[in-house]
Amino acid sequence: LGIKPTNVLTANLYPNPAQNEIFIDLDFAQLSDADITVADITGKTIHTQSVQRVQDETVHFSMENQAAGVYVVTIKMSDKIITKQFVLEN
Repeated sequence: LGIKPTNVLTANLYPNPAQNEIFIDLDFAQLSDADITVADITGKTIHTQSVQRVQDETVHFSMENQAAGVYVVTIKMSDKIITKQFVLEN
């Protein structure tokens, strides 16, 4: 007998390394809202997007015209934060 968490989030970011775009597959246990931020390694925000009342969603970000390097994706929910890194190659 276990207690199920109210909301479990898995996030799969691909491709990594990336060239012109990234995709993030979000899988929530229940309908949820989340804020997604893509930032460079210095913390400068490149993209932001909010998703509302989603359970399974694929989010796309264009990385054209961005410098090669390491980037960080942050997915914030009301009670959880997930951080993923990826490398952008030109």
